[in-house]
Amino acid sequence: MSYQKLVPFLLATASLVIALSPAFAQESPTETDVDLKKLGVDALVDRLASPFPALRLSGGGFDPMADQAFHAHPHFSQKTYTVIHPNVAAATEELKLRGTDAIPSLLKHSGDRRYSWTGSFAAIRDMTVGEQVDDVIEDILYPEIRIDWTGHIGGFKEQPSFGRYLTTVGGVERYLDWSKSASARERELHYLCWHVKAVDELRERFRRHRAEEGEWLDEYLAPYRKRIAELEAAGVATRGPLDEKPPEPSADAEPATPDR
Repeated sequence: MSYQKLVPFLLATASLVIALSPAFAQESPTETDVDLKKLGVDALVDRLASPFPALRLSGGGFDPMADQAFHAHPHFSQKTYTVIHPNVAAATEELKLRGTDAIPSLLKHSGDRRYSWTGSFAAIRDMTVGEQVDDVIEDILYPEIRIDWTGHIGGFKEQPSFGRYLTTVGGVERYLDWSKSASARERELHYLCWHVKAVDELRERFRRHRAEEGEWLDEYLAPYRKRIAELEAAGVATRGPLDEKPPEPSADAEPATPDR
């Protein structure tokens, strides 16, 4: 075996040995006696930092070391294709229950680079505490969408995300201020209208570069358009403060919820 072929083999083997070793595979203490409801937001965010070591040891693309360690991990879930410590999962759910009151404190942790959990998104990727915080914020703010998804074709790779929507309307704090006075149906309609517009823009790009892939978006958008028509027929306001141009961010400001 040549040196060039031997090195990746040895690295992958070492990764697998580490993943299966007693020190790595042992249960990191799951503090089941901790009453999460008594913890503040900052303490709960600390619990989003995993006791496990990160699995992704190199840059983008396929990483045989990370892939083997990921699938061999004792907390690998075949159902969700994730490796997540129970403490992290429990703290995540508790933070979601805190609702909008927790968001100002959560925003302070958006840039936390500590390791939180690992998932498979075409390639193995380690998620940071800050990214998990952003996901919690998005979950809290995401409007209730009253659409019957039976038979829907599902999402797609370039599908516009709620995180991108929040960035587009001026960030989490601006959306949060508006949502306090907006009704649930106004929040639903505003997001649906933005989503349909964003997908229609993708359709034009698909038609220019991948003409054969653009037509199925009509089927994807059909339930969205139907729900928008229902809300508009019921007199729900279609425009509001969020449709005004958001203030320009400062040069060193980072988006509160990056598009992933």
